[in-house]
Amino acid sequence: MTTPDPTTVGMLLAAITGLGSAIGVLWRQVTRHFGYIEAKLKDCEDDRLELWKEIAKQAGQNVDELRKTSTKNNNT
Repeated sequence: MTTPDPTTVGMLLAAITGLGSAIGVLWRQVTRHFGYIEAKLKDCEDDRLELWKEIAKQAGQNVDELRKTSTKNNNT
């Protein structure tokens, strides 16, 4: 077995380092984006709950009772 060429080894190490850095940057961007999506989802869930409360108030029912009625009607 021969000794590997130092230039080839250096290029491979540089490529591995570059790819590792790129993966790190992309991972950070993806996790930051998911944090933004999670915040928006929480806002939507809060808005949905407030809408259900308002509909239940207009119907004169509890929110849970109204949801059960709505779910039964959607399944049939």
